[in-house]
Amino acid sequence: MFPISGLFNDLAPLGLMGTAGSEVPLVAITTNTTTVGAIIDGHGSERVLLAFLDKTLTDGDYEFQLFHGDAANMSDEAQVADADINGDLPDWDLDTDDNQLETVELILRKRYFRIKIVSTGNTTGVDAIGGIALLKKLKMPNQTE
Repeated sequence: MFPISGLFNDLAPLGLMGTAGSEVPLVAITTNTTTVGAIIDGHGSERVLLAFLDKTLTDGDYEFQLFHGDAANMSDEAQVADADINGDLPDWDLDTDDNQLETVELILRKRYFRIKIVSTGNTTGVDAIGGIALLKKLKMPNQTE
C-alpha cells in the first residue's frame, strides 16, 4: 500500500455550481439563461485548476465564462482576462460536444471567483453540466505534513 501523497493532502476539490461550500459540481440547464455558479474563495492560492464536464447535450449552445472579485458577495465582479486563463474555456454545442471534459488553469488576481454558463438555443437542454475547482489548501504556520 502506498502512503497518501502530499499532493493529495494539499488539494481541496470544490463544486463550481450550487451554493458556496457545497459539493455540487453539476446542474441541469433546460432554458436559455445564464446559470451562475457558486462563489469560490481562492484565499491563499495563486492558481487553481478548473475541470468542466457535461453529459449528453440534447440541444443548445453553452458558453463558460469566468468572473472574479475581491468582495465576498462578488458585487465587484469583472470578467477574468484571457491572459489569466491558461487554456480555452468551453464553448460547447449540440453537434459535437457530448460527454466532454476540459481543463483550464486560472491565475488568481482576486480573492473570489465563479463561473457562469450562458445557454442559448435551448428547448430541452442538458441534464448535467458544470465542473470542479482544485485549490491548494492553506497550511497554518505551525502545521506540518
